[in-house]
Amino acid sequence: MSLSSTPLAIPIGTEVVNDSSLGATPDTNVRNGPTTVFIAICDNTQNIADTWVMLYNNVNPTVGTTPPDFTFHILAGQLRVMILDTRGTLFSVGLSMAAATESNGTSSPVSPFAIGIVCS
Repeated sequence: MSLSSTPLAIPIGTEVVNDSSLGATPDTNVRNGPTTVFIAICDNTQNIADTWVMLYNNVNPTVGTTPPDFTFHILAGQLRVMILDTRGTLFSVGLSMAAATESNGTSSPVSPFAIGIVCS
């Protein structure tokens, strides 16, 4: 996993949280508190299998047990830009995220799955 954050100077969001290899072990509380998410850029181009991205309003979810608040199904070999809401979607407790080879599953993608979250 390689997690990073980049400040933004645009009217939607204040930073992009990136993970170049998101898997079934969740990235927990990625902004250390409440987070408003606008866009999720999901890159599954390195995988030959579908990937499910799970976003949690929870600072320490258990993948496979804790129900995600948002789930995106990203087809194999595809890059998708998911807009949650033009005004943003508040994760009032904190944002955690994971990716798996099945919906609410516990197996990580075989190859790196990259994600960028535009948030504030």
